[in-house]
Amino acid sequence: MTFTNLFLKYKGNLPRNVDAIANLRGTMVAPWGQSKLRVLFTIICDGDNGQPIEDCTRVVGQQIDLKVKLINLDGVEILGPFKSVDWIIEGAFDGSAIKNYTTNETVAKVTQLSAADLQSNPRIKFYWVQGGDKMVMVFVKYQDQPESCWPGQIVLNVQEPKIAITREITGKVRLADINGYYGLHSGERKKGRVGMKITAEVTGPTDFNGQFRFTQTVNTLRQYKLVGGAWTPVLNTAGQYWLDNVVSYSDETYAVDKGKKVTASTTDTPGGEIPRDGTIEAKSVTDKFRMYVMYKPTVATAIWVPIGVMVWGWHGTARSTNGGYRFRPVNLGQDATIIKTAPGQYPQLPEWPNVAKNTGSQ
Repeated sequence: MTFTNLFLKYKGNLPRNVDAIANLRGTMVAPWGQSKLRVLFTIICDGDNGQPIEDCTRVVGQQIDLKVKLINLDGVEILGPFKSVDWIIEGAFDGSAIKNYTTNETVAKVTQLSAADLQSNPRIKFYWVQGGDKMVMVFVKYQDQPESCWPGQIVLNVQEPKIAITREITGKVRLADINGYYGLHSGERKKGRVGMKITAEVTGPTDFNGQFRFTQTVNTLRQYKLVGGAWTPVLNTAGQYWLDNVVSYSDETYAVDKGKKVTASTTDTPGGEIPRDGTIEAKSVTDKFRMYVMYKPTVATAIWVPIGVMVWGWHGTARSTNGGYRFRPVNLGQDATIIKTAPGQYPQLPEWPNVAKNTGSQ
């Protein structure tokens, strides 16, 4: 949806007559009664001491803090009461502008901008998770008079890092006594034959330092069949993607300075252990992974945002040939796809309702 369409969609919900938009980056003069008021759009980086917009460059993941000021010709700020303040934030309708994103090893949640956030408040805080030129409109009504309604807009350039992702699969899916246990395996660590290796080459934005890390989520079904019994889940995320063990998958973050290029890799060699004690007659593993490259700028207030993702997975089943003491592999496989996006169109923020701990040997 274009920004014009966003405006028209929102305009229809405004209880006032709005016929013009002021194309401006800072100040607008509009009539009100016998005097004039200036509407100052201010990006505030340090609380209420923020200055009028001069530098409109920001970066993905940085908190955007906007405030509308009404200042009379004597330079005195008019503090209200405002009859109404209505914001239109580019991206608020498609999720690329959000109120907040919180992550930990239990849950990750996106908080979208609500109607209440966009109305009746002269100050608004949010994050853009995709780069490019972004537009904000605001409609201010100071008193209950049609002539006291002013529209205005600003355009911010939101910088973003560049990324190139490559993948490498050097290990096969097989049934073997490797990696410390007997079972189904995707790769063999001791010989350096990994189930998956992902390499990210990240170039920092022109004007911002930052850091990146790998975060993996997993949609898994791991189950076994008792001798003479039914299939029993060991771990089942029921179609949901849960955090795979830890937020920073390789337990590292990588600094990337503005305009500089940094390359980092991480690997995964998952498996599913099978006891050979006569208790089970079959074991099945199906793992679907999403490996995200997450970026966070080095600014006062920021969130992690995804700049790349690779979707990969593996599956395998082993069935006993003699009552739970010997097994043969069936239906083995693995795959991987790098999700390519255009500049300014990063993957959706990963959310998870739970954590999958120690999936490697279950």
